[in-house]
Amino acid sequence: MSKMNRFVALAFLRLKAPEFDPLRDYLTQVYQKALEDMSTVMDPEHWRKLQGRAQLAKELLDNVESSSETVAKFDSRPQQPL
Repeated sequence: MSKMNRFVALAFLRLKAPEFDPLRDYLTQVYQKALEDMSTVMDPEHWRKLQGRAQLAKELLDNVESSSETVAKFDSRPQQPL
């Protein structure tokens, strides 16, 4: 994934709000379905697509989960002049 900045981390933090529960549930379902399908698919091309889908969903969920710590790290850094 590309380099994270404070604004992206704040956006992920916002996704922790209860109104985004359906989105997080959807990403969890995408991740779990892709993992399940990977165990049954025979075509290597399709398997790689499912692997990429699972990886992206997991990275997004992990970024949302760790967003509080990430924002705290950015807030503890000395401010760079603009």
